[in-house]
Order: sequence, then C-alpha cells, then structure tokens
Amino acid sequence: MTDFKAPPPPQGFAPEPQVRPEAITPTQPTPVAQEQVQPVADTKTNTMSSQAGLSSQQIQGKVAEIKNKYDALPPQKKNILLCVATFVLGIVMGCVMFGGAESVTQAPTGLQGVIGNSDIRPDQKLKRCGQAEASSACVLYVMNYYTYEKSAADFFELAASLTGRSISSIRTDNVRYASMKIPPGYFVQIKVPRYQ
Repeated sequence: MTDFKAPPPPQGFAPEPQVRPEAITPTQPTPVAQEQVQPVADTKTNTMSSQAGLSSQQIQGKVAEIKNKYDALPPQKKNILLCVATFVLGIVMGCVMFGGAESVTQAPTGLQGVIGNSDIRPDQKLKRCGQAEASSACVLYVMNYYTYEKSAADFFELAASLTGRSISSIRTDNVRYASMKIPPGYFVQIKVPRYQ
C-alpha cells in the first residue's frame, strides 16, 4: 500500500491548535464557553420579560390575589362591584359597536348672502314672514334676481304685495335701509310692520 500525505497548508493560514483528549473532561464544560452562553440567555430572558410586562406566573399570582380580595368582600359590596363592572363594560361595548361619541359638524345655519337691515334692532326678535302670525311684524327676505345692483327700496313694492301691508308703512319702518345697494344674487332684509 501507498502512504498518502495531506497537502501542505496554504501560506498565511495558521493551523488550529490541537487539543489533547485528556485535557477535556466530558462532565465539565469549559468555563469560557459557559461565561459566553450565560449573558446571552439572561439578555433574552430580560428582553422577553420586558416585552411581555409580567410573566404568566406573576399574572396568575395577581389574578389569585384579586380573587381572594373579591371573595373577602361582603355580598352587598360584591353586587355593587358587579353592577359597576357591568355598566363600564356596557359603555365600552356601546362605544365599540356604535362608534363612540363622534364630533358632528353642523352646516352653517341661517341664510347666506343677506345684506343686513340697520333698521331692525338686535333686541327685536322678529320671525320670518310666513312663520309669524299674519298680523304681527316680521322680516321678509327677497333675493335680487336681476343681473345688476338695485337699491333696497326697489323691493318694497314687492314686499307690500306679498304681505298685504301698505308701501308707506314699509318705507316708514325701513328709512335707513331704503338706500342700501343690493348686489345681484344677494338677499334684501325688509322689516314688515304689524298689520293695523
């Protein structure tokens, strides 16, 4: 038979140190390996416990402690506690099922594009014509449907025919407002006096 020899190691390659089998005992691991493994295991345990908050044993201990405290309560306090817990649970379930309390955005109320009447005092709470009684004072809104600007006095005749009041009484109640200019598409706010 021929003897085979291993090829020489390449240059720059350091051979591994050979360990004698008598130096390593099978019952004891090397102390270096044990030191390296221990911090890694502690790090994993600390990370897991910090992520989970409490371990399952701690949670079971807390549950048992709460149960013991609950069992020690008198029956009347147990009933009150159950009612409060049921009420809170009902509120939470209602919020989950029906969306909770959402802020409702309301559309702007009132008529937009009104040229205000300075002859109507703020303390006068006049209803709109049609909502008020036929003989009481009210406010009539008429839109300038022309394509050009008109004065408020141009709408007094229309207001008189719609409400059955005389033109002179409407002019008397809207003296300052008569000269107001009303742009196209805007509303005139005419104060209609009481029917006499």
